[in-house]
Amino acid sequence: MYPIKTEHKGWGLFAGELILKGSFVMQYVGEVFSVDSEIGQSRILKYKNSTCTYLMRTHENEVIDPTN
Repeated sequence: MYPIKTEHKGWGLFAGELILKGSFVMQYVGEVFSVDSEIGQSRILKYKNSTCTYLMRTHENEVIDPTN
């Protein structure tokens, strides 16, 4: 894996080799909270107009915010 600057989307992460479907690539870590919680609503509003956010929604209506 290596970071690369793209023309229109800022920085991205690219693989240096083929990744087979179902393979573990890396762990996404950060603060986890419900999107319905006070902090969840506050962060979503904070990042709403940002062009560079990395909130990842999980299958349980939670979000991972790796910012801090």
